[in-house]
Amino acid sequence: MINLGKSRLYVVVRNKVDYDKAKKIPDCRYIVFEKGCNIFICSESKGSFIKKRYNVFYKATDEDIDTTGIEAYQSFYRYCGREMIDSMKSACRIINSWDSYEQLHYYNFDYADTVINEPVFVYDVNSSFTYGAMQLPKEFDKLKEYMLFLYECKKQASNEVDRSRYKNMMNYLIGYFARVKEFVWLRSEIIRNSNYNINLKMSDIVDAGGKVYLSNTDSIFTDKVGSDVMKKYVGDELGQFKLEKQANKFIYKSSNIYQLGSDVVYSGVKYFARKYVNLFDGTFAQQSGNLIIPYDFDLGDENQSKLCRVKKDKIIVDVFNVLGEQINKIIYKLEG
Repeated sequence: MINLGKSRLYVVVRNKVDYDKAKKIPDCRYIVFEKGCNIFICSESKGSFIKKRYNVFYKATDEDIDTTGIEAYQSFYRYCGREMIDSMKSACRIINSWDSYEQLHYYNFDYADTVINEPVFVYDVNSSFTYGAMQLPKEFDKLKEYMLFLYECKKQASNEVDRSRYKNMMNYLIGYFARVKEFVWLRSEIIRNSNYNINLKMSDIVDAGGKVYLSNTDSIFTDKVGSDVMKKYVGDELGQFKLEKQANKFIYKSSNIYQLGSDVVYSGVKYFARKYVNLFDGTFAQQSGNLIIPYDFDLGDENQSKLCRVKKDKIIVDVFNVLGEQINKIIYKLEG
């Protein structure tokens, strides 16, 4: 049961950036943040915010929502020290962001929008970015040391939140390098090395007569022949692979829109709506509304303008068939 007070010192946020900004509003005492089937309510106590998570309607894995790119970079900076950071910067070439390598997003046009009724196997890389960093020259040994430190922390984490945090610390750091002009090249090289690891395995699969349906910087979707090829690359070391999923039915529209068995990934479609999407029969869904909404805003001080009261509301999911006809409407409401 989620109990909401009558205070006008709430701030409702929609992402991590807004969450960080809300914590800096002087009179803010409560922050509400919805993500999927999780509702986070953060309460101010002695200058810091205590976060409580409510899991509603569906079971979800605990995850880190606090880590940001700047925090990941600051942690790296402290670990290395200014002198070492400057040394690594001097070892980088200055390039424009549009000249850098980006993460791989591949899908095989030959099988797009086709229902594949045969075994499909998904192989994930063990920490793709950390592997990419390990291929850098010796001038970046301190970065390698730091990435290995985070990798080991992630492996030994005792809960999902900590595991998610260490993963974010690695991934967000590489992403943040794009904001530091001396490190744009460094980010590009790490991604290039990570992509190369995937491209080699894709080539092996194709050479053996197998199919690669989808792939990105840290995973490969392949058939039985491809799975046989990938078995020799399975292991616990950095850059090796693990069999993450498999199913006997598969369809995809692009590298970020696909359905493997009952699991749907659809970029741009919200959490509850995805529960009613079925790419096999063309069923689609749209989601609107929120479980908790703001009202009665503080219209005085501009710096306090996000302060408000909150109340429970609803999420509506409209479901449509392949012809665009509405076939169902689902309403999610919190108790009380």
